[in-house]
Amino acid sequence: MNLTSLPQAYTQIVYLKISPDHKLSDNTSSAGQVWSATLDTIEKSEGYQRLYWGRSVEYPQNVQLHIVRASHAEHQSSDVSFLDRLHPILKEGSKPVVRHVAPMTTFTSSPTTAFDAPVTGTAIYVRTTEAWHEGSWPCWTHIVRHVAGNSGISGGPIAEALSDNDVLEGGAGGLESGKGADLRQCYLVYVGWDSIKAHDDYHHTKHFRDHRVVLGIGNSGYREYGHQVFEGWRSKERKDTESASGSSKL
Repeated sequence: MNLTSLPQAYTQIVYLKISPDHKLSDNTSSAGQVWSATLDTIEKSEGYQRLYWGRSVEYPQNVQLHIVRASHAEHQSSDVSFLDRLHPILKEGSKPVVRHVAPMTTFTSSPTTAFDAPVTGTAIYVRTTEAWHEGSWPCWTHIVRHVAGNSGISGGPIAEALSDNDVLEGGAGGLESGKGADLRQCYLVYVGWDSIKAHDDYHHTKHFRDHRVVLGIGNSGYREYGHQVFEGWRSKERKDTESASGSSKL
């Protein structure tokens, strides 16, 4: 999935709770059929460009579905009734959470992105300022891209205002968690790794100790730290190309 050659756009991220017993990529299973039919519906929506999805390693019931459209307005005008299709496979009592990243930027020029990696580290940095957006985060993407085991970096500001009441499962650090604490401007990051071990091992290196100060500039900490395994994707560009050639792999 080469995102570096595609125009940047707004990403809608839908957070779902779906049992790991439901194999979403298995079209022969009932859950897989529900999932595939839902993605079919999304592909027909206004402004749709591509989508991809994955599960949390630490919390396997947590699924992220990323839907990319050309603009925020197209997300706002799009019908979200596709979520109703997922009701049969959602964890009982759970409700989807929807956020938007404006836009999701790919920071590396290699064909491999954070979402292509075997495992993807992710976190939300909170109360970010211009020092983060224009200084420390761009600097960090140049530092970490050369680390052994790294394979792609993406990220972007979350359009919605968040508080600690909105935080989902995952590790936290920095700003003390408090009921309803205002997180102000938040920034979502994804960093691809060859393995969780490669990511964890890096945190114990002299290189990380010498450079980690950069990550502390222009923010007040992080939330929802963890790892995702992205297992599937679809693209309008790919589908249009395959249709023109008379073939389709979707």
